[in-house]
Amino acid sequence: MISIKKIDLHKLPVSKILIIGLLTICYFSIKQCRLNELSLSSKGLDIKMYQNNQQAFEAKKNALGQELATQKLNVIERDKEIEKQLLKNSELKSLVTQVRTESKTSINNMLAKYEQDAFIEVSAMVVEHPGSDDYIAADTTKIEAIKVGTKFSLVDTGNWYMLRGSVQRSGILIDSLGIRNELTVNIGNKRVKGIKGLFGKTEPTVEMINNNPYTSTMSMNNIHIKETPKKWWQTKAAFFTAGIIGGLMVPVLVPVLIK
Repeated sequence: MISIKKIDLHKLPVSKILIIGLLTICYFSIKQCRLNELSLSSKGLDIKMYQNNQQAFEAKKNALGQELATQKLNVIERDKEIEKQLLKNSELKSLVTQVRTESKTSINNMLAKYEQDAFIEVSAMVVEHPGSDDYIAADTTKIEAIKVGTKFSLVDTGNWYMLRGSVQRSGILIDSLGIRNELTVNIGNKRVKGIKGLFGKTEPTVEMINNNPYTSTMSMNNIHIKETPKKWWQTKAAFFTAGIIGGLMVPVLVPVLIK
């Protein structure tokens, strides 16, 4: 028959247990401080590169002729001060992902046509006086001109841009100018080629697609904030276990502290 020996809690080396417990707490606290310093240093570098538009990205054309720009997702742990700074112009209370981009639309060698008959012929008479008062030779020249108020327009077949205006005495008047772009932002995992194209892993990636064929991405930056993972001593299970141990130790610690 198996017998269980009763443990006398009053005979336990309480002082040694307390010292070991305090040393353990100090060790993990110092280790966590060092990890926090490294995390803050890396986080600061990511934020600096993000704010200075220094994050590298890759741009290429996809099968539909649209520009596709990709960039590695930059992940940092949540920090209240950094989060507040990133949301200074926002109505959001918390941030998950922020993507910034600068794009340029270039439209070259396009002719805006006149919407009506714009040309008129103007006759100019040139009178010559070769030196004699009774000699007059007249030469009539016709000049082609554009009427003031003539309207012109330039509209893309895909409705990606539109320009309308009119000819005025003082110059060209732009009545309206519009450029349209459809921007798609995807955040997911992209497979990265491994050794000789094999054993590739995936990495979190931001993908931006400019549907306007005249629009290209000049710069691209992103920040993704993740929750700081809890350490084992910060979990509910650890608090529950500590509570049980504390409850068992109270009958032992109280007499010792009273003495």
